[in-house]
Amino acid sequence: SEDGFSATYDVTADTIVNAQRDGIASVKVGDEVGVMGIENAGTSTAVRIVDRTQIKDSRQKYGPAQPNPTASPTQTA
Repeated sequence: SEDGFSATYDVTADTIVNAQRDGIASVKVGDEVGVMGIENAGTSTAVRIVDRTQIKDSRQKYGPAQPNPTASPTQTA
């Protein structure tokens, strides 16, 4: 991360991955992710991974159009 934090997590068949259709295979180097994990005997295992980059890209492609903040508001009489 930007603050220098680094961690390695084991990903198992029980890890829930919220990315795209291919799950963990959709996660790419440089993607922004959130990881919830557990540590046991010095090993960290990912319980849930959320790929924020993939979700953001999907919302831009398939989600509703976002309002244009520079557009003038429409007035009705």
